[in-house]
Amino acid sequence: MPPKAAAKPKYRLTYFNVRARGELSRLLFNQAGVDFEDVRIEQDKWPEVKKEMPGGTLPVLTCGDNKFGQSMAIARYLASEFNLNGKTKLDNLAVDEILCDIVDFMTKVFGPVFEKDDAKKAELVKAFEEDILPAFLKKLEARIGKSGWLVGDSITAADIGVFDVLDGVTKRGSEKCLNGSPKVKAMIDKVKAQPRIKAYLAKRPDSQM
Repeated sequence: MPPKAAAKPKYRLTYFNVRARGELSRLLFNQAGVDFEDVRIEQDKWPEVKKEMPGGTLPVLTCGDNKFGQSMAIARYLASEFNLNGKTKLDNLAVDEILCDIVDFMTKVFGPVFEKDDAKKAELVKAFEEDILPAFLKKLEARIGKSGWLVGDSITAADIGVFDVLDGVTKRGSEKCLNGSPKVKAMIDKVKAQPRIKAYLAKRPDSQM
């Protein structure tokens, strides 16, 4: 009797071959230990793939015959499915609040990256480093409790999302930004030390964003 074929993963995540708005979902899959098809689209292939995607955007999560867009909607669904959104409804709300904060913050992270005018880019970078990033870190530092996590007493999508966005920030030149936020730094170190996330980080493709 021939060997039984491996079951096809229930989920397929389609995104560009960068981290950006698709990486949080990849991290959630890995933390949960749930198999998924990680489809990475190179930029030159995007025009032919775009027409197949809802709204003509990425990332897209495919579940069976259904396709869903919007990065944070996908991440929040996965967090709920994988029990990574806290233990109570108030925990769920707290996780969602932080994920919304991350969306707002990411918009400001990418602002300087895509700005073409050098003078305006410099202004955006200055505002980000002197005002936006410190304010974000201060809010996070105040949210972390005795458990060392942002919500409740175990890791949630909020912790993973903060790690993801700040990992990108530090890799783009703000390595010292966490020096004044010891709780945030310790929480990020705990996320990176999660066995499945640690294994994923060791093998994921390198990317500047």
